[in-house]
Amino acid sequence: MQQKYHSNATTNEHIRGLLQTDSSLSNQEIASKFNISLPTVSKWKNRSFTSDASCTPKNIGYALSDVEAALAVSIRSATWLPLDEVFETLLLENPKITRGAVYRCFVKNKINKVPIPEKEKAKKFKAYEPNYLHIDVTYA
Repeated sequence: MQQKYHSNATTNEHIRGLLQTDSSLSNQEIASKFNISLPTVSKWKNRSFTSDASCTPKNIGYALSDVEAALAVSIRSATWLPLDEVFETLLLENPKITRGAVYRCFVKNKINKVPIPEKEKAKKFKAYEPNYLHIDVTYA
């Protein structure tokens, strides 16, 4: 598989392997040979692998509490209200939450997209033939 490197990367898997196997040179000599820093040399010499470690956070914090997240999920799952309406409902509970936090909660629980059968139920107007004019009259 083709390796992709960051534009600022100074080592690759081949060089890292050489750092780990070539113990005849000092760290200073290896650093000058490959034009890398001493901490980089010592980091890769002390590791047992040559691949890049994942940069994703290990513990992702969410802005909504567990109760607020459960409330958002239950409202969305039961009614399939739009994001803004669920957000406005939750604002009554906690005025410090954000719309983005509610959306991330939906994505985490895989309810950010309304299922197709629910979309069909939510259509506002009946489909009419061409040349037919639909007028809604409301009285104030």
